Amino acid sequence: MRMDTFTAFLVKRGRVVLALTALLMATAILGITRLNIKTEFDIFMPPDSGYTTAMDTMSASFGDSDQVVVLAEIGFDESRLQALPGIVERITDIPGVATAQSPISRAIIEMEPGDRQAALDQLKELAGSTALVERDGTQYTLIRVLLENLTRVNTTMQEIQEVFKDHGIPIVISGEPYLQSQIFTYILRIIVTIPPVAILLMLLVFRIRIGSFRATALSMVPAIVGAAVTLGAIAWFQGSVSMVSVLVPVFVIVLGSADGLHITSHVMDALASGKTNEEAVATTLKAVGVPVIMTSLTTMAGFLSLMVINSSAIRELGVTAAIGIGIAGAAPWPILPTILLHQKPLSGSRNREEGTAFRLLARLRGWPSVAIALAIVVAFVPGVLQLRSGLSMIDVYRPGTEVRKSIAAAQEILGGSIPVYLTFPAEDAFSPELANAVLAVQDAATVEGVA
Repeated sequence: MRMDTFTAFLVKRGRVVLALTALLMATAILGITRLNIKTEFDIFMPPDSGYTTAMDTMSASFGDSDQVVVLAEIGFDESRLQALPGIVERITDIPGVATAQSPISRAIIEMEPGDRQAALDQLKELAGSTALVERDGTQYTLIRVLLENLTRVNTTMQEIQEVFKDHGIPIVISGEPYLQSQIFTYILRIIVTIPPVAILLMLLVFRIRIGSFRATALSMVPAIVGAAVTLGAIAWFQGSVSMVSVLVPVFVIVLGSADGLHITSHVMDALASGKTNEEAVATTLKAVGVPVIMTSLTTMAGFLSLMVINSSAIRELGVTAAIGIGIAGAAPWPILPTILLHQKPLSGSRNREEGTAFRLLARLRGWPSVAIALAIVVAFVPGVLQLRSGLSMIDVYRPGTEVRKSIAAAQEILGGSIPVYLTFPAEDAFSPELANAVLAVQDAATVEGVA
Protein backbone atom coordinates (compact mmCIF):
# COMPACT_ATOMS: atom_id res chain seq x y z
CA MET A 1 0.00 0.00 0.00
CA ARG A 2 1.30 3.45 -0.90
CA MET A 3 1.84 5.76 2.05
CA ASP A 4 -0.26 8.57 0.58
CA THR A 5 -3.17 6.14 0.15
CA PHE A 6 -2.74 4.89 3.72
CA THR A 7 -2.57 8.47 4.99
CA ALA A 8 -5.73 9.38 3.08
CA PHE A 9 -7.46 6.41 4.69
CA LEU A 10 -6.43 7.64 8.15
CA VAL A 11 -7.73 11.10 7.33
CA LYS A 12 -11.07 9.68 6.22
CA ARG A 13 -11.47 6.96 8.87
CA GLY A 14 -9.43 8.54 11.64
CA ARG A 15 -12.34 8.92 14.03
CA VAL A 16 -13.07 5.21 13.74
CA VAL A 17 -9.41 4.39 14.48
CA LEU A 18 -9.41 6.67 17.52
CA ALA A 19 -12.72 5.23 18.74
CA LEU A 20 -11.38 1.68 18.46
CA THR A 21 -8.21 2.76 20.28
CA ALA A 22 -10.25 4.30 23.08
CA LEU A 23 -12.33 1.12 23.34
CA LEU A 24 -9.16 -0.99 23.45
CA MET A 25 -7.66 1.20 26.18
CA ALA A 26 -10.87 1.12 28.22
CA THR A 27 -10.95 -2.67 27.98
CA ALA A 28 -7.29 -2.85 29.02
CA ILE A 29 -7.81 -0.54 32.00
CA LEU A 30 -10.84 -2.57 33.09
CA GLY A 31 -8.69 -5.69 32.95
CA ILE A 32 -5.94 -4.03 34.99
CA THR A 33 -8.44 -3.29 37.77
CA ARG A 34 -9.22 -7.03 37.91
CA LEU A 35 -5.56 -8.08 37.89
CA ASN A 36 -4.38 -10.53 40.53
CA ILE A 37 -0.81 -10.45 41.79
CA LYS A 38 1.04 -13.76 42.14
CA THR A 39 3.61 -13.82 44.91
CA GLU A 40 4.73 -17.46 44.75
CA PHE A 41 8.50 -17.90 44.72
CA ASP A 42 8.41 -21.31 43.03
CA ILE A 43 8.26 -19.64 39.59
CA PHE A 44 12.04 -19.18 39.89
CA MET A 45 12.64 -22.92 40.17
CA PRO A 46 13.40 -24.90 36.98
CA PRO A 47 10.37 -27.16 36.40
CA ASP A 48 12.43 -30.32 35.87
CA SER A 49 15.22 -29.78 38.40
CA GLY A 50 16.10 -32.14 41.22
CA TYR A 51 14.98 -29.54 43.75
CA THR A 52 11.51 -29.35 42.19
CA THR A 53 11.27 -33.14 42.20
CA ALA A 54 12.26 -33.23 45.88
CA MET A 55 9.62 -30.63 46.74
CA ASP A 56 6.95 -32.56 44.84
CA THR A 57 7.94 -35.73 46.71
CA MET A 58 7.68 -34.01 50.08
CA SER A 59 4.34 -32.44 49.15
CA ALA A 60 2.97 -35.83 48.12
CA SER A 61 4.06 -37.35 51.43
CA PHE A 62 3.30 -34.55 53.87
CA GLY A 63 0.80 -32.33 52.06
CA ASP A 64 1.03 -28.91 50.44
CA SER A 65 0.54 -26.77 53.54
CA ASP A 66 2.77 -23.70 53.67
CA GLN A 67 4.32 -22.93 57.02
CA VAL A 68 4.45 -19.66 58.93
CA VAL A 69 6.84 -19.51 61.87
CA VAL A 70 5.94 -17.16 64.72
CA LEU A 71 8.51 -16.45 67.42
CA ALA A 72 6.51 -15.13 70.38
CA GLU A 73 8.19 -13.24 73.21
CA ILE A 74 6.48 -14.58 76.33
CA GLY A 75 9.24 -13.53 78.72
CA PHE A 76 8.54 -14.72 82.25
CA ASP A 77 5.02 -13.30 82.23
CA GLU A 78 2.55 -15.85 83.60
CA SER A 79 -0.39 -14.22 81.78
CA ARG A 80 1.32 -14.57 78.39
CA LEU A 81 2.13 -18.20 79.13
CA GLN A 82 -1.48 -18.89 80.11
CA ALA A 83 -2.74 -17.20 76.93
CA LEU A 84 -0.78 -19.41 74.50
CA PRO A 85 -3.33 -22.28 74.17
CA GLY A 86 -6.14 -19.81 73.49
CA ILE A 87 -3.99 -17.98 70.94
CA VAL A 88 -3.30 -21.24 69.10
CA GLU A 89 -7.02 -22.05 69.04
CA ARG A 90 -7.90 -18.60 67.68
CA ILE A 91 -5.28 -18.89 64.95
CA THR A 92 -6.60 -22.33 63.97
CA ASP A 93 -10.07 -20.81 63.47
CA ILE A 94 -8.77 -18.20 61.00
CA PRO A 95 -9.95 -18.97 57.43
CA GLY A 96 -7.08 -20.35 55.37
CA VAL A 97 -5.25 -21.85 58.36
CA ALA A 98 -4.97 -25.64 58.42
CA THR A 99 -3.56 -25.92 61.92
CA ALA A 100 -1.42 -24.14 64.49
CA GLN A 101 1.04 -25.93 66.74
CA SER A 102 2.68 -24.80 69.96
CA PRO A 103 5.08 -26.87 72.11
CA ILE A 104 3.46 -25.33 75.19
CA SER A 105 0.15 -27.17 75.12
CA ARG A 106 -2.92 -26.69 77.28
CA ALA A 107 -1.95 -29.87 79.14
CA ILE A 108 1.32 -28.26 80.25
CA ILE A 109 -0.44 -25.04 81.25
CA GLU A 110 -2.94 -26.95 83.42
CA MET A 111 -0.17 -28.75 85.37
CA GLU A 112 0.68 -27.86 88.93
CA PRO A 113 3.19 -24.97 89.05
CA GLY A 114 6.11 -27.22 90.00
CA ASP A 115 5.35 -29.84 87.36
CA ARG A 116 4.75 -27.17 84.73
CA GLN A 117 8.11 -25.55 85.42
CA ALA A 118 9.81 -28.95 85.17
CA ALA A 119 8.15 -29.54 81.79
CA LEU A 120 9.24 -26.10 80.57
CA ASP A 121 12.80 -26.74 81.72
CA GLN A 122 12.83 -29.98 79.74
CA LEU A 123 11.73 -28.09 76.63
CA LYS A 124 14.66 -25.71 77.07
CA GLU A 125 17.16 -28.53 77.48
CA LEU A 126 16.16 -30.52 74.39
CA ALA A 127 19.14 -30.53 72.01
CA GLY A 128 18.51 -28.32 69.00
CA SER A 129 15.00 -27.48 70.21
CA THR A 130 13.41 -24.11 69.49
CA ALA A 131 10.34 -24.91 71.59
CA LEU A 132 11.45 -22.57 74.36
CA VAL A 133 14.49 -20.33 73.95
CA GLU A 134 15.97 -18.00 76.54
CA ARG A 135 17.96 -15.08 75.18
CA ASP A 136 19.03 -11.74 76.66
CA GLY A 137 17.00 -12.17 79.82
CA THR A 138 13.71 -13.09 78.17
CA GLN A 139 11.99 -16.19 76.77
CA TYR A 140 10.66 -17.00 73.31
CA THR A 141 8.53 -19.86 72.07
CA LEU A 142 8.02 -21.01 68.50
CA ILE A 143 4.52 -21.44 67.07
CA ARG A 144 4.12 -23.10 63.67
CA VAL A 145 1.10 -22.20 61.56
CA LEU A 146 0.26 -24.33 58.52
CA LEU A 147 -1.81 -22.63 55.82
CA GLU A 148 -4.10 -24.53 53.48
CA ASN A 149 -5.18 -21.65 51.25
CA LEU A 150 -2.87 -18.94 49.90
CA THR A 151 -5.56 -17.07 47.97
CA ARG A 152 -6.06 -14.72 50.95
CA VAL A 153 -2.55 -14.91 52.39
CA ASN A 154 -2.35 -11.14 53.01
CA THR A 155 -5.55 -11.12 55.07
CA THR A 156 -4.55 -14.31 56.89
CA MET A 157 -1.19 -12.88 57.91
CA GLN A 158 -2.82 -9.70 59.19
CA GLU A 159 -5.32 -11.69 61.25
CA ILE A 160 -2.54 -13.84 62.77
CA GLN A 161 -0.65 -10.73 63.82
CA GLU A 162 -3.84 -9.20 65.26
CA VAL A 163 -4.31 -12.23 67.55
CA PHE A 164 -0.94 -11.66 69.22
CA LYS A 165 -1.49 -7.91 69.28
CA ASP A 166 -4.73 -8.41 71.23
CA HIS A 167 -2.75 -10.20 73.95
CA GLY A 168 0.11 -7.69 73.93
CA ILE A 169 2.69 -10.31 72.90
CA PRO A 170 5.55 -9.06 70.66
CA ILE A 171 6.32 -11.46 67.81
CA VAL A 172 8.87 -12.08 65.09
CA ILE A 173 7.27 -13.70 62.06
CA SER A 174 8.82 -15.49 59.09
CA GLY A 175 8.10 -18.23 56.58
CA GLU A 176 7.39 -18.25 52.85
CA PRO A 177 3.70 -17.19 53.16
CA TYR A 178 4.81 -14.17 55.20
CA LEU A 179 7.41 -13.26 52.57
CA GLN A 180 4.76 -13.64 49.86
CA SER A 181 2.36 -11.34 51.71
CA GLN A 182 5.07 -8.70 51.94
CA ILE A 183 6.16 -9.00 48.31
CA PHE A 184 2.54 -8.26 47.35
CA THR A 185 3.03 -4.71 48.62
CA TYR A 186 6.26 -4.39 46.66
CA ILE A 187 4.65 -5.52 43.40
CA LEU A 188 1.68 -3.22 43.89
CA ARG A 189 4.08 -0.34 44.48
CA ILE A 190 5.93 -1.18 41.26
CA ILE A 191 2.71 -1.18 39.23
CA VAL A 192 1.56 2.13 40.69
CA THR A 193 4.84 4.09 40.74
CA ILE A 194 7.49 2.79 38.34
CA PRO A 195 5.61 3.16 34.99
CA PRO A 196 4.55 6.77 35.75
CA VAL A 197 8.11 7.61 36.82
CA ALA A 198 9.45 6.08 33.59
CA ILE A 199 6.96 8.12 31.57
CA LEU A 200 7.96 11.36 33.32
CA LEU A 201 11.67 10.70 32.74
CA MET A 202 11.10 9.94 29.07
CA LEU A 203 8.98 13.09 28.72
CA LEU A 204 11.80 15.15 30.21
CA VAL A 205 14.45 13.69 27.91
CA PHE A 206 12.26 13.95 24.79
CA ARG A 207 11.23 17.51 25.67
CA ILE A 208 14.87 18.57 25.78
CA ARG A 209 15.53 16.90 22.43
CA ILE A 210 12.40 17.89 20.49
CA GLY A 211 11.70 21.32 21.97
CA SER A 212 7.91 20.93 22.01
CA PHE A 213 5.91 19.54 24.90
CA ARG A 214 2.97 18.59 22.67
CA ALA A 215 5.25 16.67 20.32
CA THR A 216 6.92 15.04 23.31
CA ALA A 217 3.59 13.87 24.71
CA LEU A 218 2.57 12.47 21.31
CA SER A 219 5.87 10.57 21.10
CA MET A 220 4.91 8.65 24.23
CA VAL A 221 1.49 7.57 22.92
CA PRO A 222 2.62 4.25 21.33
CA ALA A 223 4.58 3.22 24.42
CA ILE A 224 1.73 4.08 26.80
CA VAL A 225 -0.78 2.23 24.63
CA GLY A 226 1.57 -0.76 24.42
CA ALA A 227 2.16 -0.87 28.19
CA ALA A 228 -1.53 -0.53 29.08
CA VAL A 229 -2.75 -3.05 26.50
CA THR A 230 -0.04 -5.54 27.50
CA LEU A 231 -0.93 -5.36 31.19
CA GLY A 232 -4.62 -5.52 30.32
CA ALA A 233 -4.07 -8.55 28.07
CA ILE A 234 -2.21 -10.30 30.90
CA ALA A 235 -5.17 -9.59 33.17
CA TRP A 236 -7.82 -10.84 30.72
CA PHE A 237 -6.02 -13.92 29.37
CA GLN A 238 -3.75 -14.94 32.24
CA GLY A 239 -5.59 -13.40 35.17
CA SER A 240 -2.51 -12.61 37.22
CA VAL A 241 0.89 -10.97 37.09
CA SER A 242 4.02 -12.30 38.78
CA MET A 243 6.84 -10.39 40.42
CA VAL A 244 8.78 -10.79 37.15
CA SER A 245 6.20 -9.96 34.48
CA VAL A 246 5.17 -6.87 36.45
CA LEU A 247 8.32 -5.24 35.04
CA VAL A 248 7.13 -5.63 31.44
CA PRO A 249 5.30 -2.26 31.24
CA VAL A 250 8.55 -0.51 32.16
CA PHE A 251 10.39 -2.29 29.34
CA VAL A 252 7.62 -1.41 26.90
CA ILE A 253 7.59 2.27 27.88
CA VAL A 254 11.37 2.68 27.66
CA LEU A 255 11.94 0.65 24.49
CA GLY A 256 8.68 1.46 22.71
CA SER A 257 8.86 5.22 23.16
CA ALA A 258 11.78 5.46 20.70
CA ASP A 259 9.46 4.58 17.80
CA GLY A 260 7.10 7.41 18.67
CA LEU A 261 10.04 9.79 18.92
CA HIS A 262 11.28 8.82 15.45
CA ILE A 263 7.92 9.41 13.82
CA THR A 264 7.14 12.65 15.63
CA SER A 265 10.56 14.19 15.00
CA HIS A 266 10.46 13.27 11.29
CA VAL A 267 6.99 14.80 10.95
CA MET A 268 8.31 18.00 12.54
CA ASP A 269 11.23 18.06 10.08
CA ALA A 270 8.88 17.56 7.13
CA LEU A 271 6.57 20.33 8.35
CA ALA A 272 9.55 22.64 8.78
CA SER A 273 10.53 22.00 5.14
CA GLY A 274 7.16 23.34 3.97
CA LYS A 275 5.08 20.18 3.57
CA THR A 276 1.44 19.99 4.60
CA ASN A 277 0.42 17.94 7.60
CA GLU A 278 -0.83 15.07 5.42
CA GLU A 279 2.29 15.14 3.24
CA ALA A 280 4.54 15.19 6.32
CA VAL A 281 2.88 12.10 7.79
CA ALA A 282 3.01 10.22 4.48
CA THR A 283 6.68 11.10 3.97
CA THR A 284 7.53 10.05 7.52
CA LEU A 285 5.81 6.67 7.26
CA LYS A 286 7.59 6.01 3.97
CA ALA A 287 10.97 6.92 5.48
CA VAL A 288 10.83 5.34 8.95
CA GLY A 289 7.77 3.06 8.92
CA VAL A 290 9.62 -0.11 7.94
CA PRO A 291 12.64 0.62 10.21
CA VAL A 292 10.23 1.03 13.13
CA ILE A 293 8.77 -2.40 12.41
CA MET A 294 12.22 -3.96 12.06
CA THR A 295 13.49 -2.53 15.35
CA SER A 296 10.39 -3.86 17.10
CA LEU A 297 10.86 -7.30 15.54
CA THR A 298 14.52 -7.50 16.55
CA THR A 299 13.69 -6.42 20.11
CA MET A 300 10.92 -9.02 20.25
CA ALA A 301 13.36 -11.66 19.03
CA GLY A 302 15.76 -10.69 21.79
CA PHE A 303 13.12 -11.18 24.48
CA LEU A 304 11.83 -14.40 22.91
CA SER A 305 15.36 -15.81 23.08
CA LEU A 306 14.80 -16.01 26.85
CA MET A 307 12.55 -19.00 26.11
CA VAL A 308 15.65 -21.22 25.98
CA ILE A 309 16.23 -20.64 29.71
CA ASN A 310 14.81 -23.40 31.88
CA SER A 311 12.84 -21.09 34.16
CA SER A 312 9.12 -20.39 33.98
CA ALA A 313 9.68 -16.89 35.41
CA ILE A 314 12.19 -15.91 32.72
CA ARG A 315 10.09 -17.49 29.98
CA GLU A 316 7.04 -15.57 31.14
CA LEU A 317 9.08 -12.37 31.10
CA GLY A 318 10.31 -13.06 27.56
CA VAL A 319 6.86 -13.80 26.12
CA THR A 320 5.00 -10.93 27.78
CA ALA A 321 7.77 -8.42 26.98
CA ALA A 322 7.81 -9.53 23.33
CA ILE A 323 4.04 -9.09 23.10
CA GLY A 324 4.26 -5.65 24.69
CA ILE A 325 7.03 -4.52 22.35
CA GLY A 326 5.02 -5.84 19.40
CA ILE A 327 1.96 -3.82 20.44
CA ALA A 328 4.06 -0.71 21.01
CA GLY A 329 5.71 -1.25 17.61
CA ALA A 330 2.36 -1.59 15.85
CA ALA A 331 0.80 1.45 17.53
CA PRO A 332 2.91 4.04 15.61
CA TRP A 333 1.28 2.99 12.35
CA PRO A 334 -2.46 3.53 12.87
CA ILE A 335 -2.70 5.43 16.16
CA LEU A 336 0.04 8.07 16.21
CA PRO A 337 -0.39 9.17 12.54
CA THR A 338 -4.15 9.43 13.06
CA ILE A 339 -3.65 11.71 16.06
CA LEU A 340 -1.15 13.82 14.12
CA LEU A 341 -3.55 14.14 11.17
CA HIS A 342 -6.54 15.22 13.25
CA GLN A 343 -5.04 18.13 15.14
CA LYS A 344 -3.16 21.34 14.55
CA PRO A 345 0.19 20.66 12.80
CA LEU A 346 3.17 20.39 15.12
CA SER A 347 5.53 23.28 15.50
CA GLY A 348 8.68 23.77 17.48
CA SER A 349 12.38 24.24 17.12
CA ARG A 350 13.87 20.78 17.29
CA ASN A 351 17.49 20.92 18.38
CA ARG A 352 19.41 19.95 15.25
CA GLU A 353 22.75 21.46 16.18
CA GLU A 354 25.57 19.00 15.80
CA GLY A 355 27.60 19.10 18.97
CA THR A 356 31.14 17.94 19.64
CA ALA A 357 30.01 14.47 20.66
CA PHE A 358 28.06 14.06 17.41
CA ARG A 359 31.03 15.12 15.27
CA LEU A 360 33.33 12.78 17.20
CA LEU A 361 31.01 9.81 16.74
CA ALA A 362 30.62 10.63 13.05
CA ARG A 363 34.37 10.15 12.58
CA LEU A 364 34.14 6.65 14.06
CA ARG A 365 31.80 5.30 11.40
CA GLY A 366 32.76 2.09 9.64
CA TRP A 367 35.68 -0.08 10.73
CA PRO A 368 36.76 2.12 13.68
CA SER A 369 33.41 1.53 15.36
CA VAL A 370 33.69 -2.23 14.74
CA ALA A 371 37.20 -2.29 16.22
CA ILE A 372 36.08 -0.36 19.30
CA ALA A 373 33.11 -2.71 19.81
CA LEU A 374 35.36 -5.79 19.56
CA ALA A 375 37.86 -4.28 21.99
CA ILE A 376 35.11 -3.62 24.53
CA VAL A 377 33.81 -7.19 24.19
CA VAL A 378 37.29 -8.69 24.62
CA ALA A 379 38.00 -6.46 27.63
CA PHE A 380 34.88 -7.56 29.48
CA VAL A 381 34.87 -11.28 28.61
CA PRO A 382 37.08 -12.19 31.62
CA GLY A 383 34.63 -10.44 33.92
CA VAL A 384 31.68 -12.26 32.37
CA LEU A 385 33.40 -15.60 32.99
CA GLN A 386 33.71 -14.69 36.68
CA LEU A 387 29.97 -14.16 37.12
CA ARG A 388 28.15 -16.53 39.44
CA SER A 389 24.39 -16.67 39.67
CA GLY A 390 22.57 -16.82 42.96
CA LEU A 391 19.12 -16.03 44.26
CA SER A 392 18.02 -15.41 47.81
CA MET A 393 14.40 -14.55 48.45
CA ILE A 394 15.54 -12.51 51.43
CA ASP A 395 17.65 -10.25 49.19
CA VAL A 396 14.49 -9.24 47.33
CA TYR A 397 13.67 -7.00 50.29
CA ARG A 398 15.62 -3.85 50.97
CA PRO A 399 17.59 -3.46 54.21
CA GLY A 400 15.54 -1.72 56.86
CA THR A 401 12.21 -3.27 55.84
CA GLU A 402 10.10 -5.21 58.33
CA VAL A 403 10.99 -8.47 56.58
CA ARG A 404 14.74 -7.94 56.94
CA LYS A 405 14.30 -6.82 60.56
CA SER A 406 12.26 -9.94 61.36
CA ILE A 407 14.83 -12.23 59.76
CA ALA A 408 17.68 -10.50 61.60
CA ALA A 409 15.81 -10.84 64.90
CA ALA A 410 15.14 -14.55 64.28
CA GLN A 411 18.80 -15.15 63.46
CA GLU A 412 19.88 -13.40 66.64
CA ILE A 413 17.44 -15.30 68.86
CA LEU A 414 17.61 -18.75 67.29
CA GLY A 415 21.05 -18.65 65.69
CA GLY A 416 19.45 -19.11 62.25
CA SER A 417 16.29 -18.28 60.36
CA ILE A 418 16.00 -20.52 57.27
CA PRO A 419 14.86 -24.10 57.91
CA VAL A 420 15.94 -26.96 55.65
CA TYR A 421 13.74 -30.06 55.58
CA LEU A 422 15.07 -33.57 54.92
CA THR A 423 13.14 -36.74 54.16
CA PHE A 424 14.32 -40.29 54.82
CA PRO A 425 12.29 -42.75 52.72
CA ALA A 426 12.01 -46.07 54.55
CA GLU A 427 9.55 -48.92 54.85
CA ASP A 428 10.21 -49.30 58.58
CA ALA A 429 10.35 -46.03 60.51
CA PHE A 430 12.02 -47.81 63.46
CA SER A 431 14.73 -49.68 61.57
CA PRO A 432 18.34 -49.34 62.83
CA GLU A 433 19.47 -48.42 59.31
CA LEU A 434 17.14 -45.42 59.27
CA ALA A 435 18.24 -44.35 62.74
CA ASN A 436 21.90 -44.54 61.72
CA ALA A 437 21.21 -42.47 58.61
CA VAL A 438 19.44 -39.77 60.64
CA LEU A 439 22.24 -39.67 63.22
CA ALA A 440 24.87 -39.49 60.48
CA VAL A 441 23.16 -36.46 58.96
CA GLN A 442 22.88 -34.86 62.39
CA ASP A 443 26.62 -35.36 62.98
CA ALA A 444 27.46 -33.98 59.54
CA ALA A 445 25.29 -30.90 60.12
CA THR A 446 28.01 -29.20 62.11
CA VAL A 447 29.35 -27.45 59.04
CA GLU A 448 29.54 -23.68 58.83
CA GLY A 449 26.18 -22.04 58.26
CA VAL A 450 24.12 -24.63 60.15
CA ALA A 451 22.77 -23.39 63.46
